[in-house]
Amino acid sequence: MYRVNSPRAYVAPQVWDDPRSAPRAQALLDACGNPPVVELTREAIPDIVADNPWAGVPARTVQLPPGGQPTLILNNYRFDVDRAHIDAVLARCPKGTTRGLVERLVGYWHFHHWSSSIRNGEQVCRRGYEWNPIWGCLHRCTYCSYGGSPVLALTLNVEEMFERHIAPTIEANPHLTVWRYEMASSDSLSVEPEYGAVKAYVEHFAAQPNAWFLIHTKSANVDHLLDLDHRGHTIIVWSLTSHTVSRHIEQDAATTEERIEAARKCQQAGYTVRIKYKPIVPVANWRAECRDMTNRLLDVVQPDVISLCTLMWMKLPELHALYPPGTLDPAFVQAAHDHEATMCDGPASPFPDDVRAEIYQFCIDAIRARTTTVPVSLCTETLDMWQRFGPQLGYGPRDYPCGCGSRCVPGTARLAEPEVLAGIDTPKS
Repeated sequence: MYRVNSPRAYVAPQVWDDPRSAPRAQALLDACGNPPVVELTREAIPDIVADNPWAGVPARTVQLPPGGQPTLILNNYRFDVDRAHIDAVLARCPKGTTRGLVERLVGYWHFHHWSSSIRNGEQVCRRGYEWNPIWGCLHRCTYCSYGGSPVLALTLNVEEMFERHIAPTIEANPHLTVWRYEMASSDSLSVEPEYGAVKAYVEHFAAQPNAWFLIHTKSANVDHLLDLDHRGHTIIVWSLTSHTVSRHIEQDAATTEERIEAARKCQQAGYTVRIKYKPIVPVANWRAECRDMTNRLLDVVQPDVISLCTLMWMKLPELHALYPPGTLDPAFVQAAHDHEATMCDGPASPFPDDVRAEIYQFCIDAIRARTTTVPVSLCTETLDMWQRFGPQLGYGPRDYPCGCGSRCVPGTARLAEPEVLAGIDTPKS
């Protein structure tokens, strides 16, 4: 696990009563410097929130004071929790307290279905399921809100969640074959092997003939994975970013070189390795850094697929707040200014289509200069962008090979049975 010096830990009493959760909790406490432990009960949550600077937390990591360490929250998932419980506790908490924080303190976790967003040119993403037992990330990437979380909350009854919720969902959805783990609110490898969830899930999926477990990460903390008996049923996806981005924008994540080496080791250990250039942040020297990153990667790794996604998820004023003048390519910043009125409400803001297309074309050319066999696709892009690149890539929004798609098993070069998306045609290759 990463080195964390938590100022205190809140632990629910049911954790110590659970023979599988209790040793997991102690391992995490040991790894976090054995901070003072306070009992976490539902009745005490409003007072606990009032005693901590948790209300009104800034949205982005860069807005938090540097060097802050998250408070550890350890709980078991409470299968009896419903929205009424959460609403009742939230109503008693200080103004500005988020629902997400209360959900984690109460003992609620997220296991959700996501679906393709395709209307009005919105982003295209594969439908499927994902579960998120961790809330708060230790990487502190400046564009992300979860690295700014004042807490690191973990749900500890891992085996029970699998037995009572995940396994029945897998059985009820045999048409889905790839199951995503902890992509929305944390980086799961940062708390391993002390947390022990990855090992448990890898071993569970190793025994599933038609299901694969997918980990998404920016971490190089992989040595604990290398001797696991995964039987080819775990996929690891690295978000790979360039030298400047990995060191200065993704502050506590692994460097470009460290991620590539981690991917190499895992591929050598038999894992399916996928790569996402995500987010592609157009720093001042982005072209040279992208070419260098691509060459370093393809020198030692043969990815199952490479997906591309530029920096999105923000409006122009926030871009300026996050990145001082001179950090980004000035021509692209000017283009964002020139198109602010048309981009401000779109899912791909702040950079306009022509800027993102220029970035993608450069990345594709850099990859194709080294390999013609590794599939390349777009990630969470718009239909307009797919219309531009579909013919060149050889597939479109219905049948592209996805880094984390629920039907993209290892070796998928193109979906044999395209997704059914009304009104969308697959570009001809």
